[in-house]
Amino acid sequence: NIGFAFIPYEPFDTNGMFIKEHSPYEMTFILGYANGYYNYVPSKLGFDYSCYERNQCKHEPGTGEQVADSILDMLQEMHKN
Repeated sequence: NIGFAFIPYEPFDTNGMFIKEHSPYEMTFILGYANGYYNYVPSKLGFDYSCYERNQCKHEPGTGEQVADSILDMLQEMHKN
């Protein structure tokens, strides 16, 4: 009962923990830098602070949360099958 999420960027820990907490699997592993590297994707909270990751990010605030929601949808679908 293990789920895997492969993400092509470095997610913030808050988004990773959100995925793990809401995953239908007992254990969920999140692997960053998979199939390429698209820089950092901070959480909405991360965008509130002027940090290195925010300044390097090429995405809009909320992208991390959208990706987390999409991953959870996929994990739910796989878990049903």
